[in-house]
Amino acid sequence: MTKSFTTSENTYNRTVSLLIIFAVIVTVVFFTILSKNYQRKTKASTGEFATLQFVPASVVAPPQQDVPVAIKLGQVSGPLSIQGYRILGSFDRTKIRITNVTYTLGRVTTGLGDSTDLTQANATGRLVLQGEIFNSASVVVNQDTAVATIHLTVIDQNFTTSNFTFMGNLVALEQLYRLDLVPVNSSTLSVSNTSFTGTPVTTISPSVSVSPTATPTPSGNTTLNMDLRFQGITKDLTPAATMAVKVKLVSVATNESYSQVVTFTSGPLGIWTGSMNINVVSIGGVNTAYTLYVKGPKHLQKRVCVSTPTETTPGTYNCANYGIHLNLGANIIDMRGITQLAGDLPISPSTQNAQDGLIDSVDTAYIVDHFNDRTAAVLTAADVNLDGNIDTQDYSIVIAALGIKYDDPEAQ
Repeated sequence: MTKSFTTSENTYNRTVSLLIIFAVIVTVVFFTILSKNYQRKTKASTGEFATLQFVPASVVAPPQQDVPVAIKLGQVSGPLSIQGYRILGSFDRTKIRITNVTYTLGRVTTGLGDSTDLTQANATGRLVLQGEIFNSASVVVNQDTAVATIHLTVIDQNFTTSNFTFMGNLVALEQLYRLDLVPVNSSTLSVSNTSFTGTPVTTISPSVSVSPTATPTPSGNTTLNMDLRFQGITKDLTPAATMAVKVKLVSVATNESYSQVVTFTSGPLGIWTGSMNINVVSIGGVNTAYTLYVKGPKHLQKRVCVSTPTETTPGTYNCANYGIHLNLGANIIDMRGITQLAGDLPISPSTQNAQDGLIDSVDTAYIVDHFNDRTAAVLTAADVNLDGNIDTQDYSIVIAALGIKYDDPEAQ
């Protein structure tokens, strides 16, 4: 009897020991993988990058001549396994026209990348190269990997050189099937017009006394080409609509700022585009950080600290101490990845029927009180999805934004 008990006890102890050893091994393996994955994520977010190169390296052509340009990866921090990419090109639509785009790396992402219909790209001066690897495997890319070929023509005779600026992200496949964004740093293609002969010089007779005139201050040496997405507007609007959006650029270093009401125009898939010219030298200069504040006419203010912000849940994007670095010339601020929440209606009695920086019962009650009201003033104030009516859809959109409720505050 005693022997039987001892045998059972030994069997039990061995079983417990094996379970403990197994649990320790699993724990060690788990934290080892987690640690490696964390290190990889840190490396990707701080050290990995890519640039672009162009073949030919610059375009020199007369007006109306079709010129193909191959876009390839230039410098790459190392071989990257990717499943997609999004590269934005900004150009002067009064001087350059894109006539064709052919994707070499993967295929175009339907509805998001520019390919056959280039009407929107040429109307806004923004080209979107968005592609995906269409099979289950990712593709390893490195220097000289071909991305796409674009065809362009010069359409204006009265300029010497214009820049075509590209920047964006590669979607890299990381460990444990996690996707990470690898930035494609700003790269510029120079486009020169060979037919430009210069501005004629007017000769002034010596007998005429000419008083010196002051040199005007430049109205802007930097252009912000911006894309926005508004809550509740997810499709094309016919005809296209416009929206007056307050945009404020603040230097992180000096706290100097510049504000402008920018007209944004609706486009495909609920994307709105607008541009702002600014002399950044007057408020902080280049190679310094800036914060951007954006507030729509029925929307909460959003603070933006990077040129391509993203979020997982609409309206939750938040940022703090870092900033956007701007170049002289064209800059792309792609805010398609975040949502401008609606609900701060221009109706507050305390601000003389203007916005008051928050969503509350005053806003929701106004919508309920004006259900099915199609008068122009009411639609301007409360038709947040721009469908021409005040109804439960507008109410639901504003209720959904109550989780955020307040404007993003400006730095003090």
